[in-house]
Amino acid sequence: MTTRDERILLERYIYDLWNEGDLGVADEVFAEHHVYDDVHLPGLARGPEGVRQRFGYYTRAIPGRIVDTDWVVEDGRTTCRWVWEGVHRGALGIYEPTGKPVVVSGVHLCGFRDGRIQRSWVMWDRLGTLAQIDEALAWLAMAPGVPAGLDAA
Repeated sequence: MTTRDERILLERYIYDLWNEGDLGVADEVFAEHHVYDDVHLPGLARGPEGVRQRFGYYTRAIPGRIVDTDWVVEDGRTTCRWVWEGVHRGALGIYEPTGKPVVVSGVHLCGFRDGRIQRSWVMWDRLGTLAQIDEALAWLAMAPGVPAGLDAA
C-alpha cells in the first residue's frame, strides 16, 4: 500500500463519512478490529461499529461538516488536521444543546495495514470547543496572563 493509497482511505473517511454521512465507508475503510483512541469518548466498539458510534455521537451533538484539512503522509501513517463547523444541537458530555455555532479543530493520526485503517488516534480542542458553548469556560480559556508556576522567573 502506498502513502497515496493511505491518504485516499483517510480522505474517504473524512469527506464521504463525515461530510456526506455515508456510513458504509466505515466497512470499506476500517479493519474489522480497528481501535479508535479518543480520550473524550472512551469505550467505543472495535472495528467499523466503533467508527459509526463515534460519528453518531459527535454529529448528533454538533451537526456540520469538515471545512478545512491539512495532510502529512508518511509510510504507514497518515495525519489529517481538520476543522469542523457546525451548530451545537445535541448533548455534548454534560452540555445540553445551546444552538450556538461551533468551530472544532482536531487531528487524526491513522495507522494502516493490509489496505485498511487499523488504528486511529484523535485529538481535538475540547476546551476551545466547550468555551464556545459555555460562557464560564470561555472566560477561563481567554483569561489573560500566565498561569502560576509557568512564568519565567
